Amino acid sequence: MDVPLRWTEDKHSVQGMLDHTHWSPAQSRVWVPALFSGLVALMASRISLPVCMAEMAQDLQWDKREQGIILASFFGGYIFTQVIGGHLADRYGGDSVQWVAALVWSLATLSMAFVAHVSVTLVLLVRFVTGLAQGVHYPSLLSLLSRRVPAAERNLVYGIINAGSAVGIIAAGGLGSALFGKGWQYMFLITGVVGITWSLMLRTISVQHKYIVHYRLLERKSWKEKMAFTSEVPLPQQGMPWRRVLQNPAVLALLAGHFSCCLYAHTVKSWAAIYFHDIFPQQEETWLYNCLPWVFWAVSSVTGGWIANKMIAHGVSITRVRKMMVFTSGLFPALLLLLMTVIAQSGGSFSLTLFIFIASLIFDGVHSSGTAVNASDLMPAYAGALCGAASTIGTIPGVCGVALIGYILHVTSSWTLVFTIVFVVCAGGSLVFVVFGSGTPVVLSLDTNTK
Repeated sequence: MDVPLRWTEDKHSVQGMLDHTHWSPAQSRVWVPALFSGLVALMASRISLPVCMAEMAQDLQWDKREQGIILASFFGGYIFTQVIGGHLADRYGGDSVQWVAALVWSLATLSMAFVAHVSVTLVLLVRFVTGLAQGVHYPSLLSLLSRRVPAAERNLVYGIINAGSAVGIIAAGGLGSALFGKGWQYMFLITGVVGITWSLMLRTISVQHKYIVHYRLLERKSWKEKMAFTSEVPLPQQGMPWRRVLQNPAVLALLAGHFSCCLYAHTVKSWAAIYFHDIFPQQEETWLYNCLPWVFWAVSSVTGGWIANKMIAHGVSITRVRKMMVFTSGLFPALLLLLMTVIAQSGGSFSLTLFIFIASLIFDGVHSSGTAVNASDLMPAYAGALCGAASTIGTIPGVCGVALIGYILHVTSSWTLVFTIVFVVCAGGSLVFVVFGSGTPVVLSLDTNTK
C-alpha cells in the first residue's frame, strides 16, 4: 500500500503540539518582521565581502584567481550544513537552530575586519566558518514556516520574508558605497554587530513564543480542541528514507531546478559588483548597481508570492504554479544576463546595461515561489531536510562555479563566456523541472526499513 510519507506523533503530548502550532495573527506580526530582519542581517553579512572585494583586492593585492577562491570559500563551508541544519530544524525547531547559528556567523563576520591584513589563509578560514553557520538558515526557515504557516498562505509569507535578503544586499551595497575609500573594515564591524543583535532578539522572541503557546494549549479543555489548534504538519518520528526519496522524479527535478537557479544567484551576488567595476570603472555612483537592482528584486519576490497564492486560490494546481515560476526565474534572468554583457561589450551605455540587469533580477525574484518552497509541497513533514538537500546541491555552483568564474576571468577576461555558461546551465535545469517537477506530496511505500 502506498501512502504519503508522513508519520503522526503522540496526540497526548503537549510538548509535541507545542512544537508545531500555527502562529496566531498577533504572533505572525512579530515573527514575520523578525525573520525578515534576519535575512537582512544574514545577507548583509554574506555580501559584505563581494561588495568590498574591488577595494580589498587593490589594497591587499589579490588577482582575479585569488578573488574567486576567496569568494568560493564561503560556499565551501555552506555546503556542509544544509542537510544537518534542516534535520535539526525538523526535530528541534528552526528558530532554535537559527539564533545559535547567527551568533556564530556574526562573530566570524566581525573578525574579518581584523584578520584580512594578516593572511589570505585566515580570510579563507573565516569565510569558511561563516558559510558553515549560514548554511543552516534557509532549511531552518522553510522547516519553521512549514509548521507555523498554513499551506495556503505560505507563498506570500515566504516571499515577504525572503525579500529581506534583497534589503540586506541593498543595505550592504549602500554601506559599501558610503564607505568606499574610507576603510572597508567598517563594513564587517557593522554587519557583525547587526547580526549579533538579531541573534539575541530571535532568542528572546522564541522563548516568549513557547511560553505563550504552552498556556494557550493548556487552556483547551479537550484533546480534540488541542489538536484543532495545532498545525497539520506532524513532527517526523523516523529518519528520512533518502534512498527512496532520491529515486523520485519530482525530487530529482527539484534538485536540478534549484541547482540552476542557485548558479545564477551565486554568480550575481558574488560577481555583479566586480563586473560593473570592471566594465564601467569610471562610474563613481556604485550604489546604482549595488543597491538599486535589489529594490526591484525585493518587490518581485513579494509580488511573485502574491501571484502564486492568487493562482492557487483560483484553482490553478500547485504543480502548474511551481513550473511557471521556475521556468520564469530560471530561463529569463540568465538570458538577460548574457544579453547585458553582449550589449555592454559592444559599446552599450551604463544606463542600458543597468536596466537589463534590473530586468534580470525582476524575473529572478519569483524564484521565491518556485523551487525555494517546493520542498514543503513534496514532503511537508521533512521540509527542512529536503530543503537542506536541495540547498546542498545548490551550493555546488557556489563552491565550484564562483571559483571557476574567477579562473576563467583570470585566463580569458571574458564575461561573455562566463554568462554563456550560466545561461546554458540555467536553461537546462529549468526545462528539467518543467518536465518532471511536481507540487503534490511524494507518495512512498510504508516499508521504512530502507533508508
